[in-house]
Amino acid sequence: MKVDKETYYTPVKNGEKGIEENEQNVKLPLIGVRHWQVLLLFIMVFTAFGFRMILSVAIVAMTDPNASTNPNVPVYDWKDKGSILSAFFWGYIWPQVFAGYAANRFGAKWFLIGTMFVQSLLGISTPLTAAYLGSAGMCMSRALQGVCQGFIFPSVTHQLSQWVPHEERSRLGAFAFGAGPFGTVIAMLISGQIASSWYGWPLIFYIYGGVGLAWCLLFTVSGSNSPAVHPTISKAEKFYIEQSLGHTDEKPSHKVPWISIFKSVPVWAIFVVQLGNNYSMWTLMTQIPNYMSHVMNFNIKDVSFIL
Repeated sequence: MKVDKETYYTPVKNGEKGIEENEQNVKLPLIGVRHWQVLLLFIMVFTAFGFRMILSVAIVAMTDPNASTNPNVPVYDWKDKGSILSAFFWGYIWPQVFAGYAANRFGAKWFLIGTMFVQSLLGISTPLTAAYLGSAGMCMSRALQGVCQGFIFPSVTHQLSQWVPHEERSRLGAFAFGAGPFGTVIAMLISGQIASSWYGWPLIFYIYGGVGLAWCLLFTVSGSNSPAVHPTISKAEKFYIEQSLGHTDEKPSHKVPWISIFKSVPVWAIFVVQLGNNYSMWTLMTQIPNYMSHVMNFNIKDVSFIL
């Protein structure tokens, strides 16, 4: 079904195709509720990737007494920085096994809100965790943040499947997931500047934690699992989305062909490529700030610009 800005839709009752609720055709809004939902997902992914990256830069300042202009900013002598940086991924891998099923079964909204809320609290409490629980506490905190983020991509993917019509999926889907690289760049850029300032590295975690909590409030008020349950979506836009996606009141269950999947050579090829890509990318992203600072002798502000 091809759609343009001038297309008009006659709203129909859910599940009763062809039955008009109103004699007047209604114009599909140029910027609709679906765009707002995707924007909320963009902000969420942007913030989540920021949480991933800020410790890579902050840990340089946390272990360097000369990083900040403020001599009262806490500094620690940790020998297990590699364990702290990798702890995130200890928790990250496990929820993805079942997060997609859970989002499909119960809806993605509260998984997204709950995981972002917990991660934001963990982020805000990072200075206290470092002060009172040391490197072991930091490892635990980062692992829990990884668990939270393990729900994000499966839940975001499910949310997009509920809100984005097929005709707009490549554009709006790319916009939502493009927040990841964008969030990484911004986090690396501002973290070094903040860590070298008078306020020091703790402010980085307060900022991202505050943004995360604000997003939770915003998504609680205006986020929704699907057009069918959104309270303010127009009938025209709801009809357009559901017609495009072919939604019905009764969703047939499909048996997953697990044996065929695991015997598929293309599946294993994708697995190996993704494994290599993620290993190289995240090893570089987590270790380069520390390397540039302690081996190449760059100050933390220059490190954030170079990266």
